[in-house]
Amino acid sequence: MSTISLAHKAVLGIDAAWTEHGASAVALAVLDGKKWKLVHIAPGYESFMSEAPGTVDWSTKRQGKRPNAKDLLHRAEELAGTKPGVISLDMPIVPQGRVNGRRNADDAVSKEFGRYLCAVHSPTKDRPGGLGESLSHGFEQEGYRVAVSGDTCSNRDIVEVYPHATMVRLTCAKERLKYKVSKTKKYWPTLSLNDRAQKLSAAFQEILSAIRKVMVVPPKIFDLPPELTPPLSGLKAFEDGLDALVCVWAGICFVEGKADAFGDKTGTIWI
Repeated sequence: MSTISLAHKAVLGIDAAWTEHGASAVALAVLDGKKWKLVHIAPGYESFMSEAPGTVDWSTKRQGKRPNAKDLLHRAEELAGTKPGVISLDMPIVPQGRVNGRRNADDAVSKEFGRYLCAVHSPTKDRPGGLGESLSHGFEQEGYRVAVSGDTCSNRDIVEVYPHATMVRLTCAKERLKYKVSKTKKYWPTLSLNDRAQKLSAAFQEILSAIRKVMVVPPKIFDLPPELTPPLSGLKAFEDGLDALVCVWAGICFVEGKADAFGDKTGTIWI
């Protein structure tokens, strides 16, 4: 790994909801010596801002809230001792503009990862629309740029990432991992609720184990329940947390020059 400047020693990952009522998980990692280490993670913007690392209640249902980029950066700097060099965002964004429809980046990722069942959803002018524009512009106003194909890591970058495809690469999976809480009935239609919970638990553990091979994730900061039991809807926060961790890892790969660019100057997804 090449020498990393102070500005690159923190990465903020956001599993951003595409609508204002959806909760968005946020994770922050720092470079501690030669290892990246998770220092804070929360299942919503407000809990990331207000709750101390290791004290987050993952069983509480979180309400969506429009994020404030400046406040998020201030909180990240407070926790990491430096502003993040990279913000990795699971949301369609374009440089200084709004996403109004499907882009070359979406087609490129779908072409490459469709065989892994990881084609991307088509963004619209409403989803994420103004919400995505507001978030990316907020970071741009704080001196960050949306990194696109051909860019290399600067001191302040926003990178659009896609956790499903990143998970496939991270775990060497043959297809998209089955870890979405709302889709267990679709994944395993003949299994009982308890059996589906066990399958979901195994998928959660596989993702977290893969992350822990490349990043220190202290149990006191984030860990999974020893058993996943019905109702499964209460586990959505943990699913979002795993997505935020993968967002951070994708951002770290960008810092280290290990992320591939899918797209063009009008928008790029980094895998």
